[in-house]
Amino acid sequence: VKGNENMKKLICIAFLALMCVFVLCSCGEENFSFTASAREFLYDGYVYAAETCYVTYRRADSTEAQPLCFDPLCMHAEDCMARRHGLSSEIAVGKNRAGEICVYYSDELLDYEDIMNHEYYLHCINMTQGTKTVVTASKSDMINRFWLYGNDIYLNMQQSVSDEDGNIASYGNNIQKISVDGTGLT
Repeated sequence: VKGNENMKKLICIAFLALMCVFVLCSCGEENFSFTASAREFLYDGYVYAAETCYVTYRRADSTEAQPLCFDPLCMHAEDCMARRHGLSSEIAVGKNRAGEICVYYSDELLDYEDIMNHEYYLHCINMTQGTKTVVTASKSDMINRFWLYGNDIYLNMQQSVSDEDGNIASYGNNIQKISVDGTGLT
């Protein structure tokens, strides 16, 4: 009986020592979330999408989408916060440095008078403040996909140029990193 009690004590001490090692090894590590963009994004029971003309949201159990606009008097015209211009877009939801929920989405603006003139944007709609800002913009590099990682956004940028006939020719992709507040593009 005495031997069993000593064995139980030894196992408890070994278990506690092992738990202390796990706790001490995990101290000081930062846990960064990783989020990849998509055509639709599920976050906290809502589906966010970058539709043809608007950034929309809907409850996950519903099919009725609404523009992501905070102005109750908005007519959802050209000056609407949720208005988009491009045909396809990527969207992701994450938190900024202040811990506020933000909807990030890519967009493309085409100059119809000069068909070769494109501008590409990554926007942020701050759900807490009800504001929309431009995180980054480019006149030549299209944003294919992007990833939120901690306080940074990684962008897959497709570079393109026009040939003598005015045809757009892609010539490669690169990855750029920018802070969630739009600073420090590398």
